[in-house]
Amino acid sequence: MITLQNLLFDIPIWLLGMLAIVGIALIVSGNRQQHKGFTRAGMAVLALGVLLMVLSYFIDTDQEKVIKRTRQLVHAVEVRDTATMTALLHPDVTLYAWKKADIIERSRALADRANLTEARVNSTDAIQPDRDLISVSLSVAAHFKDAFYDNIPTAWDLSWVRTPSGWLLRDIRVKPAGPGGIDAQLRDIFEQGN
Repeated sequence: MITLQNLLFDIPIWLLGMLAIVGIALIVSGNRQQHKGFTRAGMAVLALGVLLMVLSYFIDTDQEKVIKRTRQLVHAVEVRDTATMTALLHPDVTLYAWKKADIIERSRALADRANLTEARVNSTDAIQPDRDLISVSLSVAAHFKDAFYDNIPTAWDLSWVRTPSGWLLRDIRVKPAGPGGIDAQLRDIFEQGN
């Protein structure tokens, strides 16, 4: 869903480049022809481009906020920060059979047991089908200390919902990660609920 917020605050680089080219062309054309109107129009277009660039840099769209929160969650799992996980998870969050308390405690325990040393987000893709829901697909590479199974790819689908206290994670699903992935093993662990 394209919103006015996305149009104003998540400006594509090519559009900013186009505004710069048009602005410079108008300024050069106005100076050559001694036409003040073209020069002023070129300066206005350049100023608009700079304004949009500054707005895009300093104001986050909902999708950008959710991607930042997704990265915070991955980092919280990596460093076993249960307070951050608690703050980012919706009270009714699910990970297959796991509920919020299970997710927080068991993700910490699994990270400890497997000697997780780093969880690196390789890619994220956020779509906003409606105002109060953002779905994020991400791939994460997991690194383990002293293990023969280092650098394991995992892929996830996360559903974030808008709440009065901000965007909270409501649903987590494992998806196939490709060769070398452990998606089937992870699904088995989460579906058991133990």
